[in-house]
Amino acid sequence: MRNYLILTLAINLFFVSNIRADVPKWHQHPGNWFKNVFSSPKKGKKTPDISVVDINGTSFSLQDAESQYVLLTFWASWCSFCKKDIPEIEKLRDSWAAHDVSIYAINVHDDVDSAKEFIETADIQLEFLFDVDGKTAKRYAISPLPANFLIEAENGKIIKKWKGRGDVKKIDRFIKSMTESE
Repeated sequence: MRNYLILTLAINLFFVSNIRADVPKWHQHPGNWFKNVFSSPKKGKKTPDISVVDINGTSFSLQDAESQYVLLTFWASWCSFCKKDIPEIEKLRDSWAAHDVSIYAINVHDDVDSAKEFIETADIQLEFLFDVDGKTAKRYAISPLPANFLIEAENGKIIKKWKGRGDVKKIDRFIKSMTESE
C-alpha cells in the first residue's frame, strides 16, 4: 500500500510540475493527450479544412499548395521540442522539395508575436502559417506537439502522421522511400 501511495504521489507531482503558465490550459491536462490521439484525423482519410493565415495575414488553404505532397508541421514557440524540430525540418527542406514536398509550419495555441520573435531569432526560412482562431488545431486534434501530417495535395488524403518529438528523421526516411517507389 505504501508503494502505491508513493507512486501515485510521484505521478501527480510529475503532472503538476509540468504545468507552465505559458502553456495553454487544454494542453496541460493529461487526459487531452489520450482524447486527441484517438480523435485525430486518420491515415487515408481526407484532411479537415484549415483556417490559417500567413505571416502577412493573408488567408491560406491547402488548395494553394503547388506540390504533389504537403507536410503540415504544427508547432508553438513555448514548445521546446518544436523549437528543436523546426530547424531540423528546415535543413531537410531542399531535399524534400526535390521529392515534390512543400512544408508549411503552422503555429498553434501561441501568441503570434512570440512565434514571430522565434522565427526571426532562429532565422528560419520555412513557410509559416498561423492558426489564430484555434480551429485548425482543434480539427486536427493537435496534441502532443510537435505534430506532422503528410498529405497528398491532389486528393487531400492523409498519407501518414507523426506526433511528438524526434520524428524528423523518420519523416525524412518515409518521404524518400515513398517517392523512390513511385
